[in-house]
Amino acid sequence: MREKEFDKIVGVVVLNDIDKRWGDEMLAYYIHNLVTDLETKSTGAAIIKYWEDVAIGHSKRKLRLDCQTENVKLILLKIRLSLY
Repeated sequence: MREKEFDKIVGVVVLNDIDKRWGDEMLAYYIHNLVTDLETKSTGAAIIKYWEDVAIGHSKRKLRLDCQTENVKLILLKIRLSLY
């Protein structure tokens, strides 16, 4: 994701359409390695919303967000965005 005002990259993800770690055969996209600029607010939510819209457009049934169990901020974001 690129911030228009300063023309800089403020967030990136790795997106997969298959992830054996989830143990399902669901039509889904899987977000890994979500990284955002700490100075830009709501970047993570904006990136997830973007890929959610793409997933819907590609007839995916789910968008899943992978994160470490120690990453409390990302887990709270997952709950807020209903990605658990």
